Amino acid sequence: MKSVLVFAAHPDDETLGCAGTIAKHNHQGDKVNVIILADGESSREGSKKSHIIKRQNMAIQALKILGVKDIHFLQFPDNQLDKVPQLEIIKKVEATFKKINPDIVYTHYSEDLNIDHRITNSITMVLCRPQNKIAVKKVISYEVLSSTDWSFSSTKHFSPNYFVNISEFIDKKIEASNCYSSEMHQPPNTRSIDHIKLLAKHRGATVGYQYAEAFYTIYERND
Repeated sequence: MKSVLVFAAHPDDETLGCAGTIAKHNHQGDKVNVIILADGESSREGSKKSHIIKRQNMAIQALKILGVKDIHFLQFPDNQLDKVPQLEIIKKVEATFKKINPDIVYTHYSEDLNIDHRITNSITMVLCRPQNKIAVKKVISYEVLSSTDWSFSSTKHFSPNYFVNISEFIDKKIEASNCYSSEMHQPPNTRSIDHIKLLAKHRGATVGYQYAEAFYTIYERND
């Protein structure tokens, strides 16, 4: 059994980025934890505490479908992680990170359009520095529709080098994504159920699967 940790900037990123892989890990008997750094709502006009709670409940329901019970909500302000001292975020995460003691860590791609995604990647890399007594064997970044694909100005576009066959779990990914009803849009918006399935089909066809999720491996150790 492996210890798996998924970092997400906001509730829904974990599902958009790697829902099928999360479901597969649970199916294989791995222990999956999810840490969500920001509330995903407080930057929006007219945002209320009830909206934050509703978004959190969406995450709980989505991750229940994927088989995850251990969710850690840190509730930092949405789209403002760059205004919070990095040390403050690390201190709030570190004890949980050490307790989880992950073998595999999933995080955001470093060049995403959303600032919270980029900060989450940076925090992850600080915590996963390959030092003695650090258990992490593999650190992987995932793609998020409407952030990874909209990062047009970046010269380092997401170029996956690791693919997970989620053909048996695509229905769970779609079901979990539907829990985030307020975050889904109608086609041709990139963040739509149609496009989620289309991307999984494209990533799968790239490597000979029916459906897949694509990742960029940041580092991997073979102890």
